[in-house]
Amino acid sequence: YITRFCNPSRLMTGEDGYYFTNLCCAVAFIEKLDAQSLNLSQEDFDRYMSGQTSPKKQEPENWPANVCVGMRQMYRNLGLLSQLNERQERIVSEAKKLERDLIDWTDGITKEVQEIVEKYPLEIKAPNPALAAIDSENVENDKLPPPLQPQVYAG
Repeated sequence: YITRFCNPSRLMTGEDGYYFTNLCCAVAFIEKLDAQSLNLSQEDFDRYMSGQTSPKKQEPENWPANVCVGMRQMYRNLGLLSQLNERQERIVSEAKKLERDLIDWTDGITKEVQEIVEKYPLEIKAPNPALAAIDSENVENDKLPPPLQPQVYAG
C-alpha cells in the first residue's frame, strides 16, 4: 500500500524514510521467522505460535547473584504487584458485600418501621385547652390563699 501510493522520493528521505525503513525491517524479520532460525523443533515452534504453550522462564532466585539485578527487581516488583492486585480485588469484593449488607439492613429497618406504623397508627388528638393562661385576667383570684393572691394597685 505504502509503496504503491506514496511518492518514492518522500519514502527515501527524512523522518518518513526512517519510519518506513524500520517498518520494512520489522516486516522482513517477521516474514523470515521460522523454527530453524530460532533453533526450535517444528512442533515446539507451532505450539508457541498457536499460543498453546509459552517458554519457561527461569526463576529469579536461580540466577547468579551479580547477573540481571534489574531483572530480579522487576520480577520482585511484579510479584508484589500481583499480591497488591489480589488484595485490592478482595477489598473491592468485601466493600461491595458491605454495601449490599447495608442496603439490605436499611431496607429491613424501613420495612419494620412501616409494619409498626401500620400496626399502631399514629392518632393525633386535639390539644387540651390550657388550664390557665399566665397573662389572662384570673377571676378566681379570691380562691387563692392570701400569700398567693395578686395585689392590684390602682394608679
